[in-house]
Amino acid sequence: MWITRNLGWDDATIVLAAITNSVGLGLYVSMILYGLGRHKYYLSDYDVKELRKYDFLDWIQTFITLAVSKISICLLLLRLAKFDKLKAALHTLIGFLVATHLPLILLYIFQCSPVSKAWNTALDGKCFSKNAVLRILIAQGGIPSRAVSAGTV
Repeated sequence: MWITRNLGWDDATIVLAAITNSVGLGLYVSMILYGLGRHKYYLSDYDVKELRKYDFLDWIQTFITLAVSKISICLLLLRLAKFDKLKAALHTLIGFLVATHLPLILLYIFQCSPVSKAWNTALDGKCFSKNAVLRILIAQGGIPSRAVSAGTV
């Protein structure tokens, strides 16, 4: 094991993940201000709408943070890799992560038309069914995570 003063892409991406995670913390503070943790009965319609908006934004932040964290781990392993086959596998894995996470993030963002209908149910428009959104959430967490686990073990 050695310590190096050379910063790499893995360092930059993990800092980016920490920044996006901090954004999530801010979103949670906002959700607490609008009643997170309280029974819906005690919240005004406005508070419920705002809580849903910040929750929507927090899920996007979570997807981005997870994707960037996984890519950072792959970049770290790539930096340490000595074998060409391992390097090729890690490059493939990074490409797979981008190819799976980006469409899932976009699907989540554009689940409703207009986008704001996702948190403001009073608006006219269309949204995916709750089952479709749940499948997006499961796919985002399950498929890419298993691929990274299998690829880095």
